[in-house]
Amino acid sequence: MPHTPDNYGYVLIDIQPVQDFTISINGKATGSMLVPHLAGYIPQDRLEKTPSFWDLGFRLAYDIHLYKHYCMEISCGIKNVLDQFQHDLDRGEFRDANYIYGPTIPRTYFAGIRLTL
Repeated sequence: MPHTPDNYGYVLIDIQPVQDFTISINGKATGSMLVPHLAGYIPQDRLEKTPSFWDLGFRLAYDIHLYKHYCMEISCGIKNVLDQFQHDLDRGEFRDANYIYGPTIPRTYFAGIRLTL
């Protein structure tokens, strides 16, 4: 079945080494798969076997307790640490819009603030 990886795995680990501080690690392994690549950018239709991908990320978060029941969480992290992506994307007006596989975002740094009750 196209676009279905041979192997797939997901892991999420949350570690709280001290109170109010959390380290989160997440990972997704996607095995190779067969993906149809339609003609346009390439001369004729073909079935491509994709490489395997590892999508790894981590996040650090610290909770600051405010007045009575309020809590402010400050966090930062990186998505797609290994910066894995599809290297053979089609380009131009004749590209195959369905020929996409692998992680959807490049390496991304983020920071955030969340207020909870």
